[in-house]
Amino acid sequence: MLNRIFVLVLFIFSGLYSGDIHPKLINYLNHAPGDKVDVWIFFKDKGPEKDLPFYDVENYLSERAIKRRQKVQGGTIIKMSDYPIYGDYINQLNDKIIKLRSKSRWLNAISATVSREQINTIKNYNFIKEIRLVNSYKRRVEEAGEPVLGKSVSSGDDSLFYGESQGQLEQIGAIAMHQRGFTGTGVYIAMLDDGFNRYKTHTVFDSLQVIDTWDFTNDDDSVDDPDGKYSAYGPQGFHGTQTLSVIAGNEPGKLIGSAYHASYLLYKTEIDSKEVNLEEDHWVAGLERAERMGTDVVNSSLGYKGFDSGELYGYTWEDMDGNTAVITKATIVAEANGLIVVNSAGNNGFSNAPNSLNAPADGEFVITVGGVNKVDQYWTQSSFGPTVDGRIKPDVCAQGVGVYRASSSNDNNFSIGAGTSFASPLAAGAIGLLVEAFPDITPAKVREAIRKTASQPDSPDNFLGYGVLNIDAAYMYIKNDTLPKPKPNLSNPFNVGTAIYYNMKNLSRIKLAIYDVLGRRVVAFPQTTVSPDDFKEINASLFKASGIYFYRITGKDLASGKRVDKSGKLIFMK
Repeated sequence: MLNRIFVLVLFIFSGLYSGDIHPKLINYLNHAPGDKVDVWIFFKDKGPEKDLPFYDVENYLSERAIKRRQKVQGGTIIKMSDYPIYGDYINQLNDKIIKLRSKSRWLNAISATVSREQINTIKNYNFIKEIRLVNSYKRRVEEAGEPVLGKSVSSGDDSLFYGESQGQLEQIGAIAMHQRGFTGTGVYIAMLDDGFNRYKTHTVFDSLQVIDTWDFTNDDDSVDDPDGKYSAYGPQGFHGTQTLSVIAGNEPGKLIGSAYHASYLLYKTEIDSKEVNLEEDHWVAGLERAERMGTDVVNSSLGYKGFDSGELYGYTWEDMDGNTAVITKATIVAEANGLIVVNSAGNNGFSNAPNSLNAPADGEFVITVGGVNKVDQYWTQSSFGPTVDGRIKPDVCAQGVGVYRASSSNDNNFSIGAGTSFASPLAAGAIGLLVEAFPDITPAKVREAIRKTASQPDSPDNFLGYGVLNIDAAYMYIKNDTLPKPKPNLSNPFNVGTAIYYNMKNLSRIKLAIYDVLGRRVVAFPQTTVSPDDFKEINASLFKASGIYFYRITGKDLASGKRVDKSGKLIFMK
């Protein structure tokens, strides 16, 4: 008898919910228990043209947002996606829904909790375009963190400053950019994550610059709720503290973030429970708020997919096409507004599916970051592509295992953890350094630069993408493309000046010194990181007398780890 009743219900829903009801929602209604469901309700337009409000851009967009949009849009700053949802549409639905959860101008949609019966009523309004399921989140897969006491590192060149975080930054060229003077100053970076429970108290955040905070799960501005506090949906979480530390941390000798002088916007958009119907609407709301506040780069160490028990309630690998998932659609609008979105690939590398990506990592305009180990090898839990429409994913990689981060349970300690959740903020901070160096750069130019200068640009694959990020090489690529470096005079003998070309095969850390014929040091230049085409201009004022001099270059090739030791001769003629 029970089986026959189930079949009858299945038939009824299949007949009633059609047209404006997304097939996945129909499937959910036919199989899931309970009467309540969270849905996206999309509208056909922004209301009658005569009712479109006079739009005051200054009341919605910050001055920074306007300037950023001008980089990609020219004179057209305000678009239809910026107009609010037509109020009368929402008013007509107020008594047809259980709860209004959020609104999205970009998507022209609201997220709401409704009953099964209300869905059939709502779909009959002529201004409704589609009703879709609010999809679920598959919990991050991470190795258990290894606790590390708050130790300092006291030996070795850069370790005096970078501590245990040196390797994870050096791997992606961030230290070389720091040495060029780029540390994120003036750049706005938004973090979409769960709770930032120690951002006000951990020593690594003593100099943190926070511009804006909002908790979309509790609808307040507190993102550092105590560990034991629960929202309506579950625990507040701690993951945000850890991800924030690898991008924004600033405790010399212990941990330095990839963009440790940037300004941050902290948005809590999820709850750290095992398996929940995680609100992707919070993620969209966070992205929209970040954009209008003038954010340059968004980092999201989140991903959306189905429950472990089945993919009926969420996205599947077949949805990873860059245009299906609601949050991926939102990233398309973000790109059009000049916002750079960086997202972790996910930690589903063990999947047998054709791809193991989480939305919005499938986005065409999303910089998707996979994970590698300390020696640039693929981390086997890092999600892989391609997207369903055949695009390479991830785009680039950063360290995703053995990452040094702040402890989320103690204000003075640190830990080691794994996950593309940490590869993503490392990369996002490095990209922030590019924005600092080139304020007018567009998202498209950033993607081009990092893909062409990563470790395998000519042979990308769907495990490492275009390879390990090299942000310093990306900087040189952009600089040489826009402002070619003039070649200095290579005369030798010389009487005014000359140049010493380093002629390295790869990015290298070197020291340069010049000696006279008796072996006495004339000058020693500070240790620096150089690219293959770099050179050092030598001024005649360094030399007191005419004669023969020798230079010596020592250091390390950062790609191979091999020692560098080469020398040459200079002839100075007064």
